[in-house]
Amino acid sequence: MLNLRIKVSLVLVLSVSVLLAQNNELLFLEKQYEAIIEANTPPQTTQNYYWLAQSFRAQGKTLEAIAVLEEAKDTSLLSTNMQLLADLYYQSGQFQKALPYFTANSVQAEAFLKLMHIFEQRSNFIEAIDSAKIRLETDSLNVELLSILANSYYRLDATVLATQTYEKIYAINPDNLSNANKLALMLVNSRKEGNIRQAISVVDNVLAKDSTNFRFMRIKGRCHYLLSDYHSALPCFQKLVEAGYANLSNLKHLGISEFKIGVYQDANKHLYDAYLLEPTDIQTQLFLGKSYLEMDKIFSALQCFNNVDTLLLPADETMTTLLWAKQQCYRELESYDKVNSILHQLPQYDDQPDYYFYMASNYENNLKDKPKALEYYEKFLTEASKEKHLIATAQLRELAKEHIKHIKEEQFWEE
Repeated sequence: MLNLRIKVSLVLVLSVSVLLAQNNELLFLEKQYEAIIEANTPPQTTQNYYWLAQSFRAQGKTLEAIAVLEEAKDTSLLSTNMQLLADLYYQSGQFQKALPYFTANSVQAEAFLKLMHIFEQRSNFIEAIDSAKIRLETDSLNVELLSILANSYYRLDATVLATQTYEKIYAINPDNLSNANKLALMLVNSRKEGNIRQAISVVDNVLAKDSTNFRFMRIKGRCHYLLSDYHSALPCFQKLVEAGYANLSNLKHLGISEFKIGVYQDANKHLYDAYLLEPTDIQTQLFLGKSYLEMDKIFSALQCFNNVDTLLLPADETMTTLLWAKQQCYRELESYDKVNSILHQLPQYDDQPDYYFYMASNYENNLKDKPKALEYYEKFLTEASKEKHLIATAQLRELAKEHIKHIKEEQFWEE
């Protein structure tokens, strides 16, 4: 009789537990979180702790949810509650506390991916790579896992391996715009011609389905710009500017592309707009000045070039372009002393010997200093005769020899 009563009591307890669990679940679906909290406080059973934590979590009270489960007795922290607590640690960024659970349960796909994300967050990229490679042996098409692997390679500066992994992801799912964007940027940033052309192929695939995707339109413009294909770069930047994306980068690259194909009036307008956005951008100032020069607005050009001089010292390549442009301005203004002064600055930035020829020409034709002209023509021939300059200077060397012969003949008859 006693055994029968015990059995009946156990059945009643189990029935009540099932009903309470079903009631909590129903209230949770109806978002009656306060009612659940009231019904399960103070918590006594595993279910009480679970539903209290879930309700706090649903209200955005993650730390309160964690506190509930941390106060639970060991017997109340069964597998479901342990998983919930680990998820809450993960959600709140307490990765060190979440790590043991996800490590112990890494055989489960969801736990393994969270473990990989913890490795990423803690910059344990070597561990992430090793774990991902082992898992990918049996799950080779897992795009999320491949993305973690690619990102870990990238963060370790293993750009070739990162690019190859993104290529694999793209082959699996070319419609994933996030990964297509990462792949295209990786290819562009390599600055290798073959990779840049591959990036154009990726971008064109996206734009064929969504012609107004301006993020990919910008990458396409940048690709063509880097390949010096300014005719193809121009319409990309033009569409971006017309669509309202008139930032410094787009305006500048549109203006430079227009300049490169000889549309100087439009180039000047867009470069001036870029200059107004950022007056200290050296490249903008330089090409704005060059556009003024092509439009025969010499003083405006010179002002731009002088502005560049006041900015931080630019790269040698930029300084070389700047100095050649400035000497052209002063030549137009017939200020030959200043032309000479600028030409004498070029050896600091340019390893080509051409400037010696133009120094000599300036001395001969404008400053009327034949001895100096002869000195610099001969200096030009000495430098230009070096093997690395032979092909590039062939025509100028012949001219220099003719000028030297002519000057020497003049000096002979004068004597």
